[in-house]
Amino acid sequence: MKRLITILTLVSMLMTVVAAFPMASMAAPATFGTVDEEYTPAEDSIAISTVAEFEAIENGKNYHLTQDIDFSGKTYTGCVVPVRDFNGTIDGCGYALTGITITTEGDAGIFDLWFQGTMKNISLGSEDAPVTITGTNGGASVGVVAGTSGNCTFENVKIYADVDAKGKTAGFMAYMNDNVITIDNCAVYGSIRGGATAGFVVTSSGNPHTSTITITNSVNYANISS
Repeated sequence: MKRLITILTLVSMLMTVVAAFPMASMAAPATFGTVDEEYTPAEDSIAISTVAEFEAIENGKNYHLTQDIDFSGKTYTGCVVPVRDFNGTIDGCGYALTGITITTEGDAGIFDLWFQGTMKNISLGSEDAPVTITGTNGGASVGVVAGTSGNCTFENVKIYADVDAKGKTAGFMAYMNDNVITIDNCAVYGSIRGGATAGFVVTSSGNPHTSTITITNSVNYANISS
């Protein structure tokens, strides 16, 4: 009986996601992120142009990129930005974060756990230098953005991923709980492999009845397997 309830709960969550992700939206997102395009960061936004500046991101603040940032040659353990519950804005202004490599025995992502900010106009990785994450813990949550999610919004985001982890894996965040996630004009490319579960946005929820994912004008091109 307990197993039946669990299955029905997961089906309920899946129906919520499918309702927000109609077949009409399964088309390639409109072109975005060209550096020639006009972007206007928020007045209180802090400019970022180096690896060190990105690593030093603080909670409650807004940031924008002024150029592509190459993380090649560095290997992170767990995350790049050691900030939990990040609730600011990251505006890529059409630029990219490339060459990020993370190895972990626990939860992992570019940000630490419970990402609840806004991310827009950015590429996480590139075709030649994807975000590469390797995880060895079968009970961990591994996502390109973060292992776990709070209420968050993604607009005009491209993710190029090479994720191979033993636990739950996803293109955005692997786990959510009582959250609202909004995805608009986004795409995931590459490969996402999970030992437990694997997915486009998230793979599991602590409470699917109160979790909502709205996906519009977005598509998954990644090879997802578990």
